[in-house]
Amino acid sequence: MILKQQSVKLTLNTYFGKPINKEDKSICNSQWISVLDPPSVASTIKLKWKEQYDGDNQYKKIATPFDFAALKTVYFDLRNGDDFITQSIEQVFEEAKQVSIDNKYGNELIPYKQNVSIIGFNSSRFDQTLFSKYLHNDKWTILSFTGSMGQGKQIVVEHKQTKQQTNFIDAMNYTQPTDLASFAKDFGNQNNQSKGLFPYEGITYDNYNQELIKSQPFPIKALDSLLRNKAMSDEDYLLYLCDAKNYATRWDYLQHYNELDSKIMIQPLDNLINWFYQYNVDILSFMSLAANANAIKYAIAYKDFDLNVNYPQYNQRFQTQGVQQSKSKPFVLSQSYWNYKVIGYNIQDKQKHRKTNNNVTINDYEYYKNLFDTSNCVIYGNKFTMDNKPTLDRIDNRLPHTKSNC
Repeated sequence: MILKQQSVKLTLNTYFGKPINKEDKSICNSQWISVLDPPSVASTIKLKWKEQYDGDNQYKKIATPFDFAALKTVYFDLRNGDDFITQSIEQVFEEAKQVSIDNKYGNELIPYKQNVSIIGFNSSRFDQTLFSKYLHNDKWTILSFTGSMGQGKQIVVEHKQTKQQTNFIDAMNYTQPTDLASFAKDFGNQNNQSKGLFPYEGITYDNYNQELIKSQPFPIKALDSLLRNKAMSDEDYLLYLCDAKNYATRWDYLQHYNELDSKIMIQPLDNLINWFYQYNVDILSFMSLAANANAIKYAIAYKDFDLNVNYPQYNQRFQTQGVQQSKSKPFVLSQSYWNYKVIGYNIQDKQKHRKTNNNVTINDYEYYKNLFDTSNCVIYGNKFTMDNKPTLDRIDNRLPHTKSNC
């Protein structure tokens, strides 16, 4: 599930801190110039395709490498009320129920309980900071927050009534630093849509209502970026005009722009998930690109390992490689060594609060001496030596060192 917010600047010019001038205490050494405040939020939900969605304009049917899927977009803005973000989160939890059902195994006997991922782009720096204050109220609560308040890696939120849990994460956890347009282009398919254009800097909290209610497109100057020192090109502006003419007001265009920002993330994320799945790695189970790379490393290392195969014995393998066997003396269990091991096993079990009344004792010496003499090491396959001494491995690690468990 993709979540994307659009933010506007609220100018404050408020001073705080220590007064610079004793006579004029209104001017202090710190100034709060502006804050970002979201006027809208859009979510795109990917679901399993069902025939009941056919003919419903809420759902768009798309093809995936495995089957057909349905895309549903949900949008809220200030016209829905000052609590539109809360309304949006409520709807996200509602949609998460169906996502959770769709993700279950075909065999109902196989248990499944996985949090639904709510993915934003660069959200750890912006979106999460803006809406995290809405994630703890009488309806839902934050279970865990990983990262810092300025940059959250993952926020786990649980709905208090349904107990549905969601993970708010950032897509940039799984890629190099980039922007949304490049992310959609580099990781998406050729038919993926391009990011739209919107005057971030021209719309503020003071003028958004007057500006967005207008029906005419934004002028080219409004799309210039002072922050990036970049002017809008005539070619890009023509593309914007072709797009904007399809919408009655700027509010409608904002909805299109916001929804598009969330839709263009579907293909790149699907591709990343499928690429990592080649190595049986679930990319969303980890919180960084490094952690996923580490999982792939181990997946490759054990790629050809088969639990059902009897691999060459230790001595055979090293003989094949021309390495001489160890000349260590054969191991013969002595009574004193066995007594020492029995004491150690009892100490281990007592430390773990396991019962020791049926543990092996010094009287089991003859039994284990014979066992060690006639057995081979289960790891290397060779006889025990003074360099490779035997020890008792428990069958069930929850139980103590009893004769039946070793």
